[in-house]
Amino acid sequence: MLNNNDYISRGIEIYEIEPSEIIFDDSIRDYCKENKCGRYNKNFMCPPRIGTVEEYKEIIKSYNKGYILLIKDIINKPNINDHYNSQKKLHQIVLEVEEKLISNGYNKSLGFIAGECKLCSPCKLVEGYNECIHPNKARTSLEAVGVNVVETMKTKGIEIIFGTKNITWVGVVLMK
Repeated sequence: MLNNNDYISRGIEIYEIEPSEIIFDDSIRDYCKENKCGRYNKNFMCPPRIGTVEEYKEIIKSYNKGYILLIKDIINKPNINDHYNSQKKLHQIVLEVEEKLISNGYNKSLGFIAGECKLCSPCKLVEGYNECIHPNKARTSLEAVGVNVVETMKTKGIEIIFGTKNITWVGVVLMK
């Protein structure tokens, strides 16, 4: 369905995935509750504002197949803007892939991004808004719904390397 060559030139790797290959781990969602990122309850697309891990397990199981979208980036002089540029790029690609799948008849496409949604910085939640101003573009992350991204990637033979210069962002788009 997706042509990998259309994305390679943009620095995106694409792999097919079955929803049954997605590994959930409640301890991943616990990191959100422990506020490891400092953004718990500060983003409409993050806990506690989204459904439970159990709800997402059921949602994801209801899909037929999907695609992993992966960006690997190396930042030689790390700064916060460079760190998040490839994350924002992945978010846009997830939206593009959803649109492409929808235009090909997969009307129930569902995308997940890496890290918290950064369409608004800061999220309008912390500015007192009652709802997201970009509900058609905002996406939640795999980690926020309890997916163990590292273990899920291992099922596909993909190793994620962590380091001060190495950044890997992983998104998924499911279809039915």
